[in-house]
Amino acid sequence: MEENTIKISDLQDILKKNIEIDKVIEEKINPKLDEHNGWIEFVENNDNIIYVRFRGACSSCMSTYDTFEKLVKPILMKNIRNIKDVKIVNSVSEEIIELAQSLLSKNK
Repeated sequence: MEENTIKISDLQDILKKNIEIDKVIEEKINPKLDEHNGWIEFVENNDNIIYVRFRGACSSCMSTYDTFEKLVKPILMKNIRNIKDVKIVNSVSEEIIELAQSLLSKNK
């Protein structure tokens, strides 16, 4: 067997994990985000790091990073076994997100 060959059992495990991630998102996270006309979508699981994208009103909300840190990431980390991290996929740089978060925290 070649070194880069993936076994069927490994593919089945990946598929099961992805289904589990989708289920947690749909049942535990998106109902809360839907109250604000937004949701997240599961983008990928790469080496037990989950990547999600904010959609709807959440995609342009100034509180996206706070929502991610206080709601999305903790729920996924708690409910999905063996996850190393959860990250946001977006076209906005982390520097802009940090700047927006600091501006918002100063206004509280």
